[in-house]
Amino acid sequence: MRYTDIITWYGKTCYWMVTDYRLDKIEYVYVKDLLRLREFVRPMKFELKYDIQENGLRHPIILMYNQPTRTVYVGEGNHRLTVVKSLGIELVPARVVREERTPYKIRGEKIRGIDPNEFGYVKGSLYPSEIGLESYTLAELCI
Repeated sequence: MRYTDIITWYGKTCYWMVTDYRLDKIEYVYVKDLLRLREFVRPMKFELKYDIQENGLRHPIILMYNQPTRTVYVGEGNHRLTVVKSLGIELVPARVVREERTPYKIRGEKIRGIDPNEFGYVKGSLYPSEIGLESYTLAELCI
């Protein structure tokens, strides 16, 4: 994609994130960091590539943060990551969802994580920056 196409793509993606999706805790994270956190390398889906190229990314990448092991991995969005990498996109919207169960095998990459409060509670939905990923807010990139 050309530089002007990428700027247009971000405009479309920001439109979806700000108007239609309305989930909180979304920040833009570098694709290179998310590729490192993938569990699976998915093949290219060309119909998905065309849709993302024409309409932007309509849903954020979901990162699963396991509180007991303090690991994080891409839970949803592996195909979308393959597509945006091929398009040359550097930042994509992502959000973090806490996972409490201890996995059969430790998945993902160790990360700083956050400590529970005095009641042993960690929020169910976190900003990517709260677990140590370099990220930018929607307001910094979209508004």
